[in-house]
Amino acid sequence: MFRISYLIIFIILIISYLNHAFASNCTFGGVAFDNLNSSQQSVLKKYGAICSSPSSQNLKYRTGINYTNYSDGSCTPGQKKVCINSTEYRELCNMAKGITVQARRTASVMYGSSFSRFLGYDGVFESQRVNYRNNRCAVSFTISGIFKGTTTRKTISGRGSTFVVAKNGNVLVHYIDTMR
Repeated sequence: MFRISYLIIFIILIISYLNHAFASNCTFGGVAFDNLNSSQQSVLKKYGAICSSPSSQNLKYRTGINYTNYSDGSCTPGQKKVCINSTEYRELCNMAKGITVQARRTASVMYGSSFSRFLGYDGVFESQRVNYRNNRCAVSFTISGIFKGTTTRKTISGRGSTFVVAKNGNVLVHYIDTMR
């Protein structure tokens, strides 16, 4: 009887440790939850371990993958590219916290070379917005600064079509198409 009570206390402490470990950046024994194999993750989930970091809000989205949805349906999957349906597209758009540096730079390519350089690298990045409306992920951001001696402010907007998950768990728009 005495040993059973110790066993129960030990199990409670382990579950408490797991909940604490998962609440602090989703690690267990110094290993990120995402880096554990599926059987280890299954055991931890079974015993009520909870991870409250942004990356665990939806374990189906992983870092290192481009989640893509083109408006014309032309997406083809690749080694690090997953084509997503309209429900997943809306979900990722609603989860998005901003845009990647690559999204800013590729959006600036359609302008002349020196202005493109200003938009992609030299201007001040400000007031980004990402929201789902009218069945699309509307993305906009503003670049401001001095271009060729003139105070310049340019807002770029379009449809977010590709998303990535950053190492900190935040979803970001990685490519913007149908620019206006």
